[in-house]
Amino acid sequence: MATIGTAAKRAGCNVETIRYYERIGLLRTPPRANRGRRSYGEGEIERLKFIRRCRDLGFALKDVAALVELSISDGENCGQARRMAEAQIVSVRQKMADLARVEAWLAQTIDQCAARKREVCPLIEKLSDAAPSAHA
Repeated sequence: MATIGTAAKRAGCNVETIRYYERIGLLRTPPRANRGRRSYGEGEIERLKFIRRCRDLGFALKDVAALVELSISDGENCGQARRMAEAQIVSVRQKMADLARVEAWLAQTIDQCAARKREVCPLIEKLSDAAPSAHA
C-alpha cells in the first residue's frame, strides 16, 4: 500500500492528477488507512500507469474511460479497442499535417526575416495578418 505521493511517483504523474482522476470517476478513491491517509494498492497504481499511457498517446479522457472499462471487462474488447485506436491514429495524422503547415509557414517567415533589413519585422507583420492556424 502506498500514499498518494508514492503512488504518483510510481505511476509517473502528480498528486493533483490523481485527485482529478478520482473526482471525475476515472480512478476509484481508495479507503482511508492509518491516520486518515488514503492508501493506494498495486491495482490503483497499475490503473494510473494505464491511464498515463493512454494520455501519452493522446486519447481524450472520455476515450481513456472507455479503454479503462474495456481493460476490466470480461467480454470481447479487442474490436472496440482497435476502432478507438484507428480513430486516434486519424486524429494524430491530422495534427501532424496541421503542424507541418505551421512549420512550413514559420520556416518561410524566418527566411524572410533573415533576407530583409526593414523597420517592420516580416514575422511580426505576418503574425498581424493571417498566420495559419494549427486548428484550421
